[in-house]
Amino acid sequence: MKKIFDAFILALILVPILVPVSFALETVSLSSSMDARVELADQNKNFGDSVNLNVRSDVDNDMRSFLYFNISSLQLNAEIKGAWLMLFMKDAPGVSRTYEVQQVNAAWVEGNGGSDNNPAGEMTWNNQPGVMGSVVTNNTGTTNNVWLSWNVTDHVMIMHNGSANYGWRVKDMDENSTVGREAIFNSREASNMSLTPKLVVAYVNKTVVLPAMVDCRPNPLSVGSQIEWINCFIEMNEGSVNDINMSTISLAVVDKSDVSYPDLSFSHIGDYDLDSIEDLQIRFNRGEMDEKYFTDIMGEETFTFLLNVSGGISPSLLFDGITNFTVIKPPEKLFGKYMINSTSSSKGVIHKIPHLDLNDFNHKKTGLDGYFFSLGDPKYAGMTRVVITGQMDVEKIVMKGGEEIVLMKKQPVVVTAVMNNYDDCSARNNKIYCEGSGWVMISNKKTGEAPMKHNLDKMVVAVNGKKASVQGGDFWNDVFSVTDIPIKNKKIV
Repeated sequence: MKKIFDAFILALILVPILVPVSFALETVSLSSSMDARVELADQNKNFGDSVNLNVRSDVDNDMRSFLYFNISSLQLNAEIKGAWLMLFMKDAPGVSRTYEVQQVNAAWVEGNGGSDNNPAGEMTWNNQPGVMGSVVTNNTGTTNNVWLSWNVTDHVMIMHNGSANYGWRVKDMDENSTVGREAIFNSREASNMSLTPKLVVAYVNKTVVLPAMVDCRPNPLSVGSQIEWINCFIEMNEGSVNDINMSTISLAVVDKSDVSYPDLSFSHIGDYDLDSIEDLQIRFNRGEMDEKYFTDIMGEETFTFLLNVSGGISPSLLFDGITNFTVIKPPEKLFGKYMINSTSSSKGVIHKIPHLDLNDFNHKKTGLDGYFFSLGDPKYAGMTRVVITGQMDVEKIVMKGGEEIVLMKKQPVVVTAVMNNYDDCSARNNKIYCEGSGWVMISNKKTGEAPMKHNLDKMVVAVNGKKASVQGGDFWNDVFSVTDIPIKNKKIV
């Protein structure tokens, strides 16, 4: 019988349907979530537990059947191309009848049989809901053990577009016949599941998924750190992060079933990685992620996870990105002191210090020195101090001929960046990553002007191999950002 059903479905979807070449036609077969019949001759009785759905025309005992299908599994952007309500008729009427299908206009309770109204509101003839919308008909014929179908495409399209879905009612078009005429169909309680009511939907999935670059910080994450949030930065070469619907974003670890959602009270758009493409910064609760994903970190082992961050721009336009994320449980004194000595002939790049009256400039000479201390070691009340020296362009406004003229002049400048409050700090495999807050101060060695000091509510100092970077501001880099600073002579002591 399964082969008969499959052949019937194939015949339905072979009905000419125009589908764009770039999208494939897909079909899904849904089983009823509720079904029940009602009988005029027993107006206060519920038949929700019956294995039969009856449709009867009889002056003394008309019968109608109701069915409900949950269509929420259809993707929001699915374009409905066809939909058919299908019932297996095991007993046909002696004379072919015309049965009509119409949408139900109110909620109803399937019930479990009997006249005790338990559960409350279970459907009977007396409390059956009304109907609405267009009527779809089909003739029964007189052959037993066959599938009957009704084309409910318009109904499903309306439901899928947001109108209420209360299911369908099936009844004889001409009730109150002086000679009883009845068809018996299988309900969802029938023993053979392959012959229970079906809603077959043919649709085109018009989802377009844009690739996204995702970077989550701090990475690596030390399990002993006190950091409250995992910050993730989303960047797209196609589309704009400004159009992302925050409420659709989710994070999952590949091969794990749990899903996390961002803090909807916080987001920021900026060029975090300084590549001239905007990034959306969001954050996830670190404690929740620990509980869901990182509880299997044991001893001093290191675990690398694949984090999948995805979401929507519109119902038909999604984004998806994956990044490696490492969680470590280091020994208590993995690094007591991490010392960096600079080379005197190195070059670094100042990307932006807009509030400090400095323009973008490639240094002729840059120096970096600093100390990184383990939070777990009380001997080091630590701070991370970064000193950068070199020549930078400084704006100077002069009056000439009664007009203001902006001159750009190279002057020797010393920039000191200090991180004195830590959210997280970890070192591993010649890499160090610290997040926290601090300040940046700039001094002009030539003019001797008083140094300008700016607080950095969010600050990152990172060392990767022989390059260092420092960023900070109200967010991560909107006040101060220096990258590609060459260093040498790294060691952990």
